[in-house]
Formats: sequence, structure tokens, C-alpha cells
Amino acid sequence: MNNNEEEREKGSLSERKMWGAIMEEAIKSLSSRSPRIRADAIAWFKYRTNDGLGSFIFICSVLDFDPDKISNKVLERYKKNDLSQVR
Repeated sequence: MNNNEEEREKGSLSERKMWGAIMEEAIKSLSSRSPRIRADAIAWFKYRTNDGLGSFIFICSVLDFDPDKISNKVLERYKKNDLSQVR
């Protein structure tokens, strides 16, 4: 592997870590004391028509996650008030 390939690989890993952190923050937002923050997080997990930068669909694509599976699991745990096992 040459230096350019290594840099691309590192960039890819760094990007995946960043998008993963955003996904984790969205999950944490479901436990917020603020009703507005919780509502925004729920909407973010449910909104499927947008695949733009930073959208739930986009991040799932970057992380190789199945959006339906992740959304269902996260929102099911939210309804049970048990987000500790989502990650």
C-alpha cells in the first residue's frame, strides 16, 4: 500500500468515526430532557426521503448500516426507555 492509499484509508476511517459520533449523539438526544431535542432526534431517525449530507440515510450508508434495522431498533428501545443497549 503506498502513501496515497494509506491517506485515503485513514481519511475514510476518520470520516466513519466522525459520522459514527454523530449517530451516537442522535441516540443520546433521544434521552434529552428537552422535548424539542427529543422530537428532532425522533424525526431524524424517521425521515427517509432525504439522503443528503448528514441525513440519517447518508450516515447509515457511510457506516454500512441498514437504515430500517437501525431506526427500528433505536426507536423501539426509545419507546421502552432503554437506549443503553443500542450502541
